[in-house]
Order: sequence, then C-alpha cells, then structure tokens
Amino acid sequence: MEQIKLSDDLLLEIQSLRDDLTENVVKIGRLSVQTHFYERELENLKHELLKLHNQAEILDKREQEMQERIAKDYGNGQLEMSTGIYTKA
Repeated sequence: MEQIKLSDDLLLEIQSLRDDLTENVVKIGRLSVQTHFYERELENLKHELLKLHNQAEILDKREQEMQERIAKDYGNGQLEMSTGIYTKA
C-alpha cells in the first residue's frame, strides 16, 4: 500500500471544515434545546389561555343569568351601567 503525506495546507483546510461542522452541530443542539423550552412555554401559555377562555364563558353565563333575573324582577328593559338606571322597554 502506498502512503501519501498530505500537505499542511490541505490538512488545515480539512481541520477547518471539521471545526466548522462541529460548531454547526453545537449550534443545532443549542437551538434544539431552546426550541424545546419555547415549545414548553407555548404549551403553558395555551393551557393558561384555555383556563381564561373557560373562565370567560362562566362569567358571561353568570352575566346573562343576572340580566334574566333583572328582567324577571323589573320587566324587559335596558340597564345603563354608568348611571345604574334600568329603563323598561
């Protein structure tokens, strides 16, 4: 088998490519970890948003029930929130 000694310039070029590849792989790893954290945070935000939407539905239902109670007690009408005056229709 014939052995050939490569030039220092060629070896440096190969080593530079290997170093660049290693740096690239490290960056990919960092971004993967960062992406994982962002995805986890996004899931937490989605969960919190779902809880708030559910709470909004409950509050809206309670408001509707209150309006129905007022209409039952005072008849159909319109409430002016700023003055507290209920005007019958």
